[in-house]
Order: sequence, then C-alpha cells, then structure tokens
Amino acid sequence: MLVGLFQLIPFLGPIIVAVVLFMMALVRGVDTAVAVVLIHITVQWLVNSFVAPRLERRYIDIHPAVLVMVIVAVSEFGWLWILAAAPITAAVRDVFRYVYGRVSDPPLPAGVLPGWPPKILPDSRLFGPFIPAQPPPPVEPPVPIAYRRNRAIRQSQVPGNNR
Repeated sequence: MLVGLFQLIPFLGPIIVAVVLFMMALVRGVDTAVAVVLIHITVQWLVNSFVAPRLERRYIDIHPAVLVMVIVAVSEFGWLWILAAAPITAAVRDVFRYVYGRVSDPPLPAGVLPGWPPKILPDSRLFGPFIPAQPPPPVEPPVPIAYRRNRAIRQSQVPGNNR
C-alpha cells in the first residue's frame, strides 16, 4: 500500500519508497535490502518506460512541469494534498475544457471537449450543425435488363473509350 500511495507523488514518491523499503529490508540483512531496492528500481524503470507514458498521454495529459508546480503549491496544505494533487489537477483541467467548450462560439454540445472528435455517427441529428452532412454519392438510374447490352455497346463506341 505504501508503494501505491507514494506512487501518486511524481518524481519524489518512488525515491521515498526506495528509502523506506531499504530501511525495512535492512532488518533481514544488507543483501536482502540491496535486492529489494534493485527490484524496486527495476520495476520503476519498467513502469516508467512502458506503462506511464501511455497512461499520461491518454488519461492525464498534464505536462510534468505543470504538475510539479501544482504539487509545490499544494504542499503548503499538508501531505494529503500532495497525494491528491495529480487527480485534482486533471479534474480542474477537464472542468475548464468543458466550460470553455460550452461558452465558446458556437457552443459545443455537452460531452464533447474542444479538439476531440465526436464519437457519434456523422448522420446524427445531435451533432447536425457541428458535422456537415455528406451528400450521398450520385447513383445511376437502374437500367432494365433488356437495354443493358445495347447501352454497353453504345458506351464502347464513344471516342476515347477503349473497351
């Protein structure tokens, strides 16, 4: 639980956890403490290389420099606020995007954030003014079976048609 809780603190959380894990494993011996810290560092490297970029890009989408400034600002209120800084910052950003989209000209419908493509079919009446309706492609009128052969012959005799 300690590792998961401190993982919410970017940059400093894993270092604090490594120190605490080292101290706790030191009771068993120096070899165990070094092995635990090496395992922790390896897992942190794997998570930061493969999992974190996908999650940050897809869900959080907050630049780390902005997040560090927010953490420094809310650290004045205590440890609980440091842990809640990233989720609160993401929520405030989403509320800002939503309000900005609703008061923009023309206002976006509820549920559509600025810059996001709507996930509803283009022929929907809900997004009618925001997604232009595409005209259907021109369809040739049906030709009776009796005339199809003659029509094909006539088209082959048109100059420039190499059939």
